Amino acid sequence: MGSPYKALVAFTAVVKDAKDGQEYTEAKMNGFPEAATGDRFEGDEYRFLIVASKFQTGFDQPKLVAMYVDKKLSGVACVQTLSRLNRTTAGKEETFVLDFENTAEDIEKGFQPFYDRVTLSKETDAHQLYNIRTDLDKFAIHEAADLEAFANQWFAAKPKVSLLQGVANPVAKKWAVQPEEDQVDYKSKARDFVKLYSFISHLVPLRDTGLEKLFVLLRFLLPLLPAKKGEVPLEVLGMVDMAKLAVRKNEKKGIGLTRGETKVDPLNYGGGATLTEEEHEALSKIIEDLNTRFNTSFTEDEIMVIKQLEKKISEDEALQQQLKNGSRHAVEATFRQVAEDAFEDLVNSNDKFYKKVSNDPEVAEAFFSRLVERFLEGRKQTRPKK
Repeated sequence: MGSPYKALVAFTAVVKDAKDGQEYTEAKMNGFPEAATGDRFEGDEYRFLIVASKFQTGFDQPKLVAMYVDKKLSGVACVQTLSRLNRTTAGKEETFVLDFENTAEDIEKGFQPFYDRVTLSKETDAHQLYNIRTDLDKFAIHEAADLEAFANQWFAAKPKVSLLQGVANPVAKKWAVQPEEDQVDYKSKARDFVKLYSFISHLVPLRDTGLEKLFVLLRFLLPLLPAKKGEVPLEVLGMVDMAKLAVRKNEKKGIGLTRGETKVDPLNYGGGATLTEEEHEALSKIIEDLNTRFNTSFTEDEIMVIKQLEKKISEDEALQQQLKNGSRHAVEATFRQVAEDAFEDLVNSNDKFYKKVSNDPEVAEAFFSRLVERFLEGRKQTRPKK
């Protein structure tokens, strides 16, 4: 384009080109460490920042005036992402968003619950820290001696990273040889402990040094516990016909938000990632059937995604009302609508799963049909006898 300004990228992990095997990282493409990306965007040399699931929260750059959105946004993620534009600075008089994925109704739905007043439906229980610690101890992945050794070095006058790694690395190796379900559950609970401790310790004094020792170890340990690496779609340029993309003004409308109070439930700290054996077997069967029929690549790791989706669907008020008064056909129709809406809400945290289902209409039809069957069958089993 002949522009004098450069672009930065921001994404995690490594992207590998399927054609030539070349690997790309944020640091390699920008030419400096990841930690410097936000600061370098402050300068006049860079005017564009291309992000993939990064910098959606906690990124304060008052000069940011325009955002181009090419992913589904919902709930608090919608508010947090678009609110990156809200910071004020001299000379900044308006902001601009060009959204390729969401409608005005989608954005209104995302913002409305958080407009005006938001309160917790119940207090966060500080004692939950002890419950999570007990659950973590049962895995026997870290020992009391590990906590002491790490804390002695962490709180030393001049801590050495090599000595900290000397304690944390063996713990990470012990985690790596555990059954996959235990790995997921331990990591989930460890994350919850770190989040909850960080939150509560800012509000009230926690005089239990054991909690602090566990906190500093887990916070250091978590980045050493690798996530499952999936395939990344790379054939982007070949899929997009830029000549057919154009901006057309269809209508002008305001998004009106109504004042009021919304109650939200606190996070379920320490819930972990567990299923009954029966649920695991049933959901595994869905994955196996889809892979066999359509040659898809669903994995056992995605069982919890399906479970989360089913839970969200079952809690829908419209569906509950339809169950009381509607025919089977009406229940199925309502379920489909609720399921598809809930499915869209999962796109932010489960992008790979979302694409596997949505990219093939036949896969999507089979998937949602199985969810309907499971839901109605579950209703038969729980319906009281007359």
